[in-house]
Amino acid sequence: MKSNHYTKNAGRLAAYSAMAGAFVAIANESDATVVYTDPADVTVDLGFYLPVDIDADGHVDFLILCTSIATNWTVGVEIGYYAGLSYGNPSNQVVGYLGILPYGSALDFGDAIDAGASFLAYNTAFLASIYSSGTYGAFANTTDKYMGFQFIAGDGNLHYGWMRLDVSVGPVSITVKDFAYDDSPHTAIVAGDMGGPSCDVPAGFSSLSIANAAKLQWGGVMGATGYHFQYRLTGTAAWTNSFIAAPKHFKKLLGLTCETGYEWRVRATCDGGASFSDWSAIQSFTTGACRLEDMKEFDMQVFPNPASDLITVNVPFATESGNIAVYDLNGALIMSDKLSGDTEYTFDISALPTGTYFIRWTGDSTSAQEMFIKQ
Repeated sequence: MKSNHYTKNAGRLAAYSAMAGAFVAIANESDATVVYTDPADVTVDLGFYLPVDIDADGHVDFLILCTSIATNWTVGVEIGYYAGLSYGNPSNQVVGYLGILPYGSALDFGDAIDAGASFLAYNTAFLASIYSSGTYGAFANTTDKYMGFQFIAGDGNLHYGWMRLDVSVGPVSITVKDFAYDDSPHTAIVAGDMGGPSCDVPAGFSSLSIANAAKLQWGGVMGATGYHFQYRLTGTAAWTNSFIAAPKHFKKLLGLTCETGYEWRVRATCDGGASFSDWSAIQSFTTGACRLEDMKEFDMQVFPNPASDLITVNVPFATESGNIAVYDLNGALIMSDKLSGDTEYTFDISALPTGTYFIRWTGDSTSAQEMFIKQ
């Protein structure tokens, strides 16, 4: 997109009211509840600021500012409210963390923004800063990262949204690319969700777990390009996130705690990654006891079986720690390979004598073995 540098004097908030309205003029309201705004890029340089009216109601919701605070200290900040000025609201806050200062979190595409997010208990968040040549803040020197926020919209209710930013610290500047919010109050949104046609919600769930691992599966969604997967300990708020590229529609988890309950859910992404389905209903499973016999065998397949030339081994979990090896019935090692993070391995057995063999997979603290016949 075209990049516009906004260069009015930073001391006059009133002069930006026209810009605030223009910045929200292009909105895409679809059957989904996400309202997406995509103006020309606007870069805020050191000494300037940009007011942003998220819902185009004529009221500025956030101020993006780059300034010097003291000698050798320059910052890029977001301000959601400042007493005495006619913009923002005390409830306008961003997702962040406490470091030397309250910093905004640089979210990735697909990260959830909802009531469980770590909103700063402040109306000002520092996105990036330089102090005595030291660089601070998760947004420092990043491209296409997302600022998650909550704000009071024109309807008087709390809404969740995101803003996509490029942030530089040499010198400090912030480029605002686009933003979106969900026009249903108190409704979660994910970073990068632009609305538009959405995928079907995944269904058809199954789970298989042992003492310290689990394989979680769902039915593939037609047209999906991938799936956002989340899991957490039962009774906790924070999710662990990952992305699974289609056509794969399962997730394997390692290093779980024995005899412990977990929850998980998944959503599909489609339309080239621009839209999402709703989250599925939360699923649950409980790992087994930490018994050695429970950790020996877990979901390994060898095919074809019998075979004459090649065998393919589908291992329980993708891991880069361990090995996979073929043995004869006397336990003599025939061939082996180090694990490389794949879930399938192929062996050429054409030179082996006819007979029965077994193949053993060892990864982390879990292992499995399976017999096969060489014709």
